[in-house]
Amino acid sequence: MHTLRLKEGGVGVEEEGEEGERRMSLQIDGTFFLGLSFPFDLLTLDSNIGKGTFGEVFKAHVHGKRVAVKQIFMNVTDAEERAEMVKDFGKECRIMSMIRHPNIVQFFGSVQEAPNFCIISELCEGNVVDLLNLLSGRKINVTWRLLWGIANGAASALNYLHFENETQIIHRDVKAENLLLTEKFVCKLTDFGLSRVVDVGKNNQAKHMTMCGTPSWVAPEIFKGEAYNQKIDVYSYGIVLWELFCFRKPYKDEDPVKLPYKVALDNKRPPLAPHIPQKFAALMEICWAADPKSRPEMDEVLRILQDFTKSGEEGLNVDLDAAVDVTKISNDLYKMKTSELRNGTNIPGAIEEENSESF
Repeated sequence: MHTLRLKEGGVGVEEEGEEGERRMSLQIDGTFFLGLSFPFDLLTLDSNIGKGTFGEVFKAHVHGKRVAVKQIFMNVTDAEERAEMVKDFGKECRIMSMIRHPNIVQFFGSVQEAPNFCIISELCEGNVVDLLNLLSGRKINVTWRLLWGIANGAASALNYLHFENETQIIHRDVKAENLLLTEKFVCKLTDFGLSRVVDVGKNNQAKHMTMCGTPSWVAPEIFKGEAYNQKIDVYSYGIVLWELFCFRKPYKDEDPVKLPYKVALDNKRPPLAPHIPQKFAALMEICWAADPKSRPEMDEVLRILQDFTKSGEEGLNVDLDAAVDVTKISNDLYKMKTSELRNGTNIPGAIEEENSESF
C-alpha cells in the first residue's frame, strides 16, 4: 500500500512498513558504488515504478539499501540492432559514471549480464509530473518558492553538464518526467539514455547530430535537421518552466503530427497565461527563443533565478512566498483556450494524453 507523506519541507510516497528502510536509503553516501558488472542475482527487484520505450524502472534492494534499477529492453532478434542497443547502454553508463552533482541522480553501478542490462541508481520519491498532478488536483498547496527551487535545481544540473563537468554533456531529453524529487523536494535530473558527450568540429562548432528528445520539448533546430549544441537543453528547460507554472504538459490540445512544423516554422510556443509571474514569463521566452544564439547559457539562467530572490532591487523581486492559486491558473488556461476557439484558431480535438516517449 502506498501513502502520500506530507510534512513541512517535503512530500513523498512510501510503502507502509518501509519507514526504516526509507531512512536507510537516504543514508547512502558518495562512496557507495557497486561496479560496472554487478551480478544481477544479487539484486532484489520489488515494485515496478515506471516504464518507457527502452526499458522499465523498479524499486529494488541491494546490500540492505533501497535503490532504483532501470532494466533495458533487449528483446530484439536482429543482431545489429541488438549490438547498437548494447552500445547505447554502454554510453549511458559511461556518461553517468562521469558525473556527480547534488541535482543529478546518483549512479551506483550497472549489470551487464545478457539478457539483463541494468542501471542501478539513487531512488527518489517521485518526479515533477507527480507533483504537478497533485497540484492540478488541488491535493496539496505550495508557494512559488517551492517551484522556484525545482527550477533552480534543474538549471544547476544543466549548467554542471554544460560547463562545470570536465567533459561537456548535452542531456537531449529535458522534461518534467526526467526531473526526480526527493522527499525534501530536491530536484534531480535523470535518464541519460539520449545524452551525448559534445563533439565539436573546427571553430568549436557543434557537429550535426541525430534527431532526439520528446516532441513537445524539442528545439526547432532539431526539427529542421540543423546542427545544434547545448542550447537545445536551454530550450527544453524553458518548456519545463512553463510546465512548472501551469501544472500540465505543453501542447495537450495540439495535433502531435503538426506540432513540429508549428514549432519550427510558425514559432509556436505554449501560451503565457497571466497568472505566471512576469519575470518567470520573460525567462521562459528567452529560453525558448527561436534563434539558439538568443538563448542564455544555463549559468545566466541561474543568475536570473537568483535575482528573483533579491529584495530591494527595482523590478527584480518576485514574491516567492505567495501561495500558488491553482483555481486561478485553471481559469486562466480555460479562458485562453475558449478565446482561441472564439477567434477561429485551429485547435484539434483535445488529446487526453500526448505521446511523451522520446525519439
